[in-house]
Order: sequence, then C-alpha cells, then structure tokens
Amino acid sequence: MPGYSKAAQNLSPLEYLQKVIDGGMKDPVITFLLKCGRTPVSIVENYLEDEESLNYAVLMEWKNPFKQ
Repeated sequence: MPGYSKAAQNLSPLEYLQKVIDGGMKDPVITFLLKCGRTPVSIVENYLEDEESLNYAVLMEWKNPFKQ
C-alpha cells in the first residue's frame, strides 16, 4: 500500500483500500494488481517496515483460471 502514507491523515487503511477498489484513488501497487485480476482479502498490519505504506499491506488472492 505504498500510497497510503499520503492519505493516512484522512483515511483508515480499510477506507483507503476501499477508495482504491472503487476507483476514487490510485495506489501504484494495488491498482495494478486489481487490473491483473487479484482480489483483496484483508489488510495486514506490520507486514514490512515501510514508510510509504506505514507498514500496512493488502493480502490479495489470485484464482488460477487454468485450474479448477
């Protein structure tokens, strides 16, 4: 969630993610992964020490279309 630090004063991590999903905001990683067919599952706190994401991440799921 590298764009989260810019929005953290006004939005919780969940609100930020929802705005990105809805298309109201763009995040350089989440927006790309959504376009690649990933589905957000949950927010993970303290995933990495990262100032841009304030240590938050989004767990994303990819369903393999070639395997049922």
